[in-house]
Amino acid sequence: MLTAKIIRRQFTPQCTLGEFELRNGLFLLYDCFVCEDAVRGDGDPATVAQWKVKGESAIPYGTYPLRLTPSSKFPPRKWEICDVPGFTGIRIHAGNRPKDTEGCPLLGEKLIDLRGVANSTVAVAKFEGIMAKHGNADAMIEIVKGEDV
Repeated sequence: MLTAKIIRRQFTPQCTLGEFELRNGLFLLYDCFVCEDAVRGDGDPATVAQWKVKGESAIPYGTYPLRLTPSSKFPPRKWEICDVPGFTGIRIHAGNRPKDTEGCPLLGEKLIDLRGVANSTVAVAKFEGIMAKHGNADAMIEIVKGEDV
């Protein structure tokens, strides 16, 4: 089974930056950088209602199903992080800065200081290509804090 992981490493009031990994068992298939909205509160899924700011909060820490689903905003389909407490429609897509997301992870090949990521379209295409090579099967994604790895 394919598994993805977001390792959150740098936290600012505007965004969260980290690393994205895609694995098949122990084998690393792809890695890049990730930009998300700011982690608010403690990022605990049990307390989302207390800390979430609509369209400006990173999703809670945890492990979630990753499924290729229809998307009206990013047609025809995008990889969606499903069953996230307090969030819906969280998709992995291209973008460079927190203004380009509403809770969704943005993949990029480079970091832009502490402001976001670059070469996002290329990074997303590589991720989607690897997923397609593996039959676009459902996967799991884990969101962790860097020091917890």
